[in-house]
Amino acid sequence: MNDIRRVSFASTGLFALLAILVATPSFAEEGVCLQWDASGTWDITQSNGTRVKMKLQQTGTQLEGVASYSSYDSDAGRTDTIGGPVDGTFSDGKYMHATVYWSNSTAGYYRGTVAADGTMSGFSNEVGDYTNNATFRASGFPRCLAREAVAPPPASAPPARALGRVQSTGAPAPSMTICEAAKSARARNSPAAPGLEKQCAEQPVAQPAAQPAKPAAPVIDEAWRAEKSARGETLVDQDAMALALRSQWSNAEKVRAFNMGMAVAEGHTAPGPGKQATHDALAEGERRAFQMAVWYSIDRNANAELAANGAAIAELDPTVAEARKAMSDPFYWLGFDIATGLFGDPALGAKGNTAKGPGSTKIRDGLNPESAREGFDEAVQFHLARNYKP
Repeated sequence: MNDIRRVSFASTGLFALLAILVATPSFAEEGVCLQWDASGTWDITQSNGTRVKMKLQQTGTQLEGVASYSSYDSDAGRTDTIGGPVDGTFSDGKYMHATVYWSNSTAGYYRGTVAADGTMSGFSNEVGDYTNNATFRASGFPRCLAREAVAPPPASAPPARALGRVQSTGAPAPSMTICEAAKSARARNSPAAPGLEKQCAEQPVAQPAAQPAKPAAPVIDEAWRAEKSARGETLVDQDAMALALRSQWSNAEKVRAFNMGMAVAEGHTAPGPGKQATHDALAEGERRAFQMAVWYSIDRNANAELAANGAAIAELDPTVAEARKAMSDPFYWLGFDIATGLFGDPALGAKGNTAKGPGSTKIRDGLNPESAREGFDEAVQFHLARNYKP
């Protein structure tokens, strides 16, 4: 990477969630940006003191550009500028993965998340040496391509207008069934009526296809909201990661919707029609926060032991804690913890998997938001690179 071997990293309570909560950006009250364009100049400040400037151009999900930083050569007594091309991707409207091929024959790998305010935070390491790493913060004021829809006020219905005679389009009338033809023939006293009536009587009666029973839509009234919100608030207060996730909203309606989602999904390990029916019955402004809470609950509950073990390992191992907070997204942390419980150090309580297989792939693919799957993938890469010895 960029001369970060000269800097030693000290553990300073990196896993303290209260500190992370302070750093977690808040969503805008309305119109949250859902997709950014990473094109432009990013000023990156790394935790080792190095300042990197990246000039990026985004085409679709592809990133390319150039980067540079200044390095003081104490032996020569001068400051050199190290530069190189950038190649990477920008996915899901906010996740950057980029490799910088530095002119000093090293390469740095950067991965970051663009927050609601347009800043980026992430983690970097030297390619080939994961232990040579740093966290970073970056500002670049990227352009927002798509924002969360804000429901417009209901439009009044236009006054009814009298319509004149409508010209026929000339389309043929639909053909009659045998029974309809028999009824028409009988009304006209046609001699064909008895034969048609016999054919109609001989036709098998079509049985309607059995439809799966749909769950009844819940009654979403103020009493229901108050009950679920109170229960959900209790659940959030007992879960620091859920608290971090909920703190991304400051709008009271969305905070309450998140609490309701936590209550509705309490103890659940999979999505289902009941939770979906509740989601669909909510007001438009409540649905997104409600869905985030449901996703978090079922992902955590379905992988409770792995997530708890992974979080405990991060508390014990500062290097894991540093890698875990590469993204300021609680879903990323959850995915990272679950993978740590699978692939982390068995001496610290992990299962110690040494290769990906169908079991871990099924767990990974079952996680709901993309950021949770990304956290899982990054943790797998991190732990397999460390190559724990028995």
